[in-house]
Amino acid sequence: MAPHDALDTDVVLSIHPPHVANIISRTKNHEFRRYLLPSTVRRLWIYVTRPISAIRYVAIISAGKSPGQLGRDNLSGLRNAEFESGELTKAGLATFAYEILELHQLMPSLRLEEAKSMQWLKGPPQKYNFAKRQMVEDLEDKLVKVFPLDDDGDIVNGGALMVQASLQLDGDMARCASAAIHPASQMDGVKHS
Repeated sequence: MAPHDALDTDVVLSIHPPHVANIISRTKNHEFRRYLLPSTVRRLWIYVTRPISAIRYVAIISAGKSPGQLGRDNLSGLRNAEFESGELTKAGLATFAYEILELHQLMPSLRLEEAKSMQWLKGPPQKYNFAKRQMVEDLEDKLVKVFPLDDDGDIVNGGALMVQASLQLDGDMARCASAAIHPASQMDGVKHS
């Protein structure tokens, strides 16, 4: 249950930059976790881990699915077939899948330092944090759709934004690399797929 100053529909979740890039490109269309999010959760505020260290995206998601619930039409995404067959669960990597139905970019991103100063986060989420009501209210009008889907599951008016979002993430990672900061050396201990 969410604390009184938080929303039970929104959580902040950490995802490493390469996985975020796969979400942006739609190579990855499910987020896999070892745990079931509360049934009330419908939006993930994606905290992109080091070297980015910012909330940059918001995903609208499905309810959690177990292996065998993705369906034959939904196996093309990164690791979907492995999840559906139960391989990821047997390997201890993922027990639940959350389909990413829409993706929005927060413009500008919310840096960790700012989120801490506003008392919206205490640090990078280690599992997930319920989003503070004030954070959602203050930031909701700063969301720009990256890939909304139409009734057929096709991207609608989001192609250019998807490219822009991907280029921004790539640029951030390149700047960190040129400054001798390698994302793999900055792992923060968050485990996900």
